[in-house]
Amino acid sequence: GAKAEIALEKLPYLATIFRQEPNADTYWRNIQDQDANWYDLRISPFLQQDQIRGWLVILRDITEQKELETALRASEELYRNVTEKANDGIAIIQDHQLIYCNPQLAALIGREIEDLVGHSFLDLMPPEYAKHVQERHIRRMRGEAEPTRYESFLLHASGDHVPVEFNVNIMDLGSKPALLAIVRDITEQVKTEKILLEHIRN
Repeated sequence: GAKAEIALEKLPYLATIFRQEPNADTYWRNIQDQDANWYDLRISPFLQQDQIRGWLVILRDITEQKELETALRASEELYRNVTEKANDGIAIIQDHQLIYCNPQLAALIGREIEDLVGHSFLDLMPPEYAKHVQERHIRRMRGEAEPTRYESFLLHASGDHVPVEFNVNIMDLGSKPALLAIVRDITEQVKTEKILLEHIRN
């Protein structure tokens, strides 16, 4: 009918399918019309006595979904560029586990990213500092007032303690709370402060 002719005109790819040899299998694909709209296309044969007598064609407009996917991919690329090129270490913690860390954080403690993600964030800390940081983390995730910026230490693969400044904020990730932590190496700052204190004392 007229509607079918309009659909075939706007969707040349659909017309191409019907010019091909009949196929009894259900056909599925995402296609685009001449106006750049996207559709989920499903074509199923209508059989009578094992003979194809017609076709059931279902078109679902998925333009908005495609646009969202494109925007998300762009956002993810921007996010990766920002975090991986940052000077500071960046970590995301959820359910007490490290679910993301950038290369700078891994390098700061002499580890590989693959060795950190999926493990407790407390594994990054010297045991004598881990309990205090854990208690602070629990209170913060319960909504209690805690400083967003504080100093502590990370445990380097060599066994050395690395002085760092944490800048932390709660965020929503996958409908669950998570903690975004910016980790700054303050080794040189600590050394300078120590020299100044010694100078003052002398």
